[in-house]
Amino acid sequence: MRQCKPDGVIYVDDSDKRAAVPEMQKLVDAVQEYALSVGGRCEFITDFSPAQAFPKQGVIAWLKPMCSPES
Repeated sequence: MRQCKPDGVIYVDDSDKRAAVPEMQKLVDAVQEYALSVGGRCEFITDFSPAQAFPKQGVIAWLKPMCSPES
């Protein structure tokens, strides 16, 4: 994650597959840990994929604190 901009955003699609895909759990954990280590935060979002009748989950990490004086 060294290539991420300090005020960047990381999005991981299909994070709801964490139980079925062990690598996805590792990725989501790494993104959460990295975001917290730089003062950011993570949020899980749920939405419908186009032309699919079931919800999907993703995780978005804001690397810059949302309520800092610099924002």
